[in-house]
Amino acid sequence: MSPAASGSIALYPPTVSASERPLSRPAFLLRALRNPLLTVPRLAYEEPITILRRGGLTLAWVSDPALVEEVLLAHAADFEKTPLEKRVFAPTLRDGVLTADGKLWRWQRRAMAPMFRHSEIVRYVPAMAEAAEEQAGRWRAGPRSAIRELGRDMTETTFAIIARTMLAGGLPAEAAIIKRETARLLSNISWEIAYALLRAPSWLPHPTYFTLRRAARRLRSSVGAIIARRQAEGGGGEDLLGRLLAARDPDSGEPMDHERLVSNLLTLLEAGHETTSRSLAWTFYLLARAPDWQERLRAEVLSVCRTEPVSAEHLPALSLTQQVLKEALRLYPAAPFLSRIAVSPITLAGETLPPGSMVMHAADKAGTYIPHFCYHKKLSIAANCRMCLVDVEKAPKPMPACATPVTRSISAPRITS
Repeated sequence: MSPAASGSIALYPPTVSASERPLSRPAFLLRALRNPLLTVPRLAYEEPITILRRGGLTLAWVSDPALVEEVLLAHAADFEKTPLEKRVFAPTLRDGVLTADGKLWRWQRRAMAPMFRHSEIVRYVPAMAEAAEEQAGRWRAGPRSAIRELGRDMTETTFAIIARTMLAGGLPAEAAIIKRETARLLSNISWEIAYALLRAPSWLPHPTYFTLRRAARRLRSSVGAIIARRQAEGGGGEDLLGRLLAARDPDSGEPMDHERLVSNLLTLLEAGHETTSRSLAWTFYLLARAPDWQERLRAEVLSVCRTEPVSAEHLPALSLTQQVLKEALRLYPAAPFLSRIAVSPITLAGETLPPGSMVMHAADKAGTYIPHFCYHKKLSIAANCRMCLVDVEKAPKPMPACATPVTRSISAPRITS
């Protein structure tokens, strides 16, 4: 059936124009600030793995699901999280599960894993359904012809769920601070990402440097107060905070200390708030473009749930709804890429990645590009890299950052000119 016959608008989601070749430093910075996906090379969308070698540094964009599994699971010990992730999230999340590596990451991951079993997550369905019904009520109460800002509405809805499932016991003023500073953090983080990709020194201020650090301090202070109050009351509780307080190192039996509790509760908050609200907003966008799919979803929900609120028992039967959500995530992933550094030689799809290679994992055939600045296709690296010299341990003189691979034996570089 054609779109016209079915009553649907032709579904042409907006997309980005992929770069055909490595970008210049100014072009990369401008694109990264506008939208990091604008820096992804075209081949990363078309090939299972795309390799770029310049001056001894190997960059790989990995898009094939089987290869992604090799990087993140089968050969996880051969890769570490990148300085970019640690730099961007360190002020807020410190050494929580999102930014930690090795043993520190492993014990936090193992301690928190039981909280995210399917049987545990479905316990929160009533809170999610309640928040969704409250939002639907606000829509019904407004004029039918009113234009709604779906992104803002979904942010309000997901935060209401977080307040019920993560921040129970928090004061209204604390919840307001957390919501406000989270929005401020996320709306200003592009500069931090751009400076990290440019390998600028972490002490070098950018236009939102102090705003981000103030937001991080206020977030940690508010979340810390909620945790301290719960601990003073004896801990416990059926929400995620109660389970986090009860989490123990599987080997030593030790609980998390206060700072790590703050880091990991903030990790859960950040991971479950903005990402979920954006995914829901994009889902609504796609459904608005396909009215017939709206009707199919409505029919499924009415058939399965009838007049009852959505419950955990209904979820397995809502297969069409799950398919629509997964397709929205495929088209508009809230976290479109991850990055890793190879710490030992590893072979992927016949390509050997040496230690220090930057591995950019692109979910759903997306990725991010960390360029060799000063690069020009008609000039060699040696002739052109003179704008970003770094002091490297045991090196007799400053080295060009765009031609020096990062390895375990190299201390954190310092920009000298």
